[in-house]
Amino acid sequence: EVQLLAVSKKQDCLAIRMAFAAGQRQFGENYVQEALEKMAQLEDLDISWHLIGALQSNTTASNNAALGVSALLLNTTGTANTAVGTGALYSNTTASNNTAVGYQAGYSNTTGLITAFGYQAGYSNTTGNYNTALGSASLYTNSTGTQNTAIGWQSLNANSTGSYNTATGLN
Repeated sequence: EVQLLAVSKKQDCLAIRMAFAAGQRQFGENYVQEALEKMAQLEDLDISWHLIGALQSNTTASNNAALGVSALLLNTTGTANTAVGTGALYSNTTASNNTAVGYQAGYSNTTGLITAFGYQAGYSNTTGNYNTALGSASLYTNSTGTQNTAIGWQSLNANSTGSYNTATGLN
């Protein structure tokens, strides 16, 4: 099935509402702040939003790379971050030098310094620093623990605040 993606950057909400009324459901933006404003103003519509092209913003953030729907979506001042996958580093606002690859990898990270590879790897990390999560759901519940290394499916999954741990394999 072929679907049309309407590029709505630089268009006002009235134009988007008119396109929606005509049947358009998929809209693309590449200015994060503009996208967030439109999402809030048009939340009553069942729109599927997409970030397209090079990530652009009018914040002070720089040297970031994002690929995937909502990857690095909330970043404002963080620099040198790489996010690949839907929701990767979604909540990152000010943290720098993070790498997350995979669906929702590093999703909750706000100020921590992490490397997360895999489906929801490092998902709950918020402020924990120098953590490495390799594998689906590895270091999933870690929030503030530091200098942890988890390799394997659900490795260190239950760790939330512990530090200086190394684990391979399940749990």
